[in-house]
Amino acid sequence: MATAPLAGHEEQAHQAEPRSHWTRLPKEIRDMVVGMAGLLTQLSVGWIGDVNALPWPVQRALWAEAIECEWAGALDLLPLDSPGADVLACVRSRGMHARIARRAAASAGTAAPFRDGLRLAAARNGWADLVGAVSGADAVAIAAEAGAAWLVALAWPRDGAAASGAGPACGGTRCPVAALHVEAACQHGFLAVVEAIGARCACARAWTLDALVAAAANGHLDVVVWLVRNRRIAPSLFVAALAASRGHKHVADWLTSASLPRADSSAGGDDSGIDTDGETLGGTEILTDELAAADFDLGLGDTDSDFE
Repeated sequence: MATAPLAGHEEQAHQAEPRSHWTRLPKEIRDMVVGMAGLLTQLSVGWIGDVNALPWPVQRALWAEAIECEWAGALDLLPLDSPGADVLACVRSRGMHARIARRAAASAGTAAPFRDGLRLAAARNGWADLVGAVSGADAVAIAAEAGAAWLVALAWPRDGAAASGAGPACGGTRCPVAALHVEAACQHGFLAVVEAIGARCACARAWTLDALVAAAANGHLDVVVWLVRNRRIAPSLFVAALAASRGHKHVADWLTSASLPRADSSAGGDDSGIDTDGETLGGTEILTDELAAADFDLGLGDTDSDFE
């Protein structure tokens, strides 16, 4: 009985020891340690003042770190504005999704931007109840940005069938697919989405050379091969050179060595097919140093998708 208070005292002293060691460190050392820590740690210890006054990239980085580590701290400490749909789409748990949704709802002025990103996250994770009721072009757009092939089927009515041929209608109903949807899926490298759209849509206006450029510029060889073989989109030397200039030599190698339609062929879903006896682009040796080193600026960016 007499030793119980002593044991409790020793336990308290032991628990306090790490804190006493920390406080005994010189302030310069403590500042150096905190400075090497992540942004959330600096925010927690009060190193960061008004988060809403920080540069936009730093605000995005704070949100990205909180989402990545499933931060248990108060989300009210994070910047008020949405970090962007690409950052929010990285949410991986329903708990974090619900917390961010509550935080967004409390700030009516910023609710809409958060809502869009959270819907992408729900689509990526297959949370149909959180995606909500979507159809038509909205379903295709979300699928293309989130890599959610399961959403593509919702774009058509239940009685819609697979594509019956090129034209303004697919499966007996007006096609909801636009070229920008296909380009987005190709840029991100979402082959499953491209295949799902391709199974239902053969509209020439949706399958353009821009889709091939988007896939090649971002190094998605599987998408490039699918487009050439299944949608008869004829690449040009420019597409191969663009891929090489972005460091995707494997894409350029395929484009320049495969048997392809001539570069001046129609880029839409025509009936010409792949000319197995046609000209190749001549192999990678046709890419001059000037072309391979060229800086092609098509507004595509260097990015592969953050969803991958």
